[in-house]
Amino acid sequence: MKLGALMLSLWSGINLVLAVGILAAMTLGGRHAPALALYVGDAQLRALDPRVVGVVDALAIFGNGCAAAFCALMLFLVWRGITQRLSLAWPVVAVVACWLQAIGFASDTHIANIDLAVNLGSTALLGAGLALTWLAGRRLEAQSS
Repeated sequence: MKLGALMLSLWSGINLVLAVGILAAMTLGGRHAPALALYVGDAQLRALDPRVVGVVDALAIFGNGCAAAFCALMLFLVWRGITQRLSLAWPVVAVVACWLQAIGFASDTHIANIDLAVNLGSTALLGAGLALTWLAGRRLEAQSS
């Protein structure tokens, strides 16, 4: 159970640090969305309508804010719900985390799947954590019967 919970925590923690870092860079540092910096050159960025850049930046702030909130909530659910065997904690974490991971793949299709290897590694870590916590929960359930 603890190994699975640690894997889920690692998945959540990495995503939380990434989202908070992006939020800090954008809101405190005045930077643009990372996708603009990675995929649009400086000259192209200056040529874009400022309203378009503003929309991309606003969506990046909102999306990363949601991702950070989700990851913080997931850490709580893993350590207060799954490890203490609350009946709905595991299915809620599994469905919502898999949904977020799927959305990561879907969003990556718009930037030529450049993050495919990262998404696959993230999926493997998430899947292993979910599988280990599920198996441990079933084993504990069988022992208590």
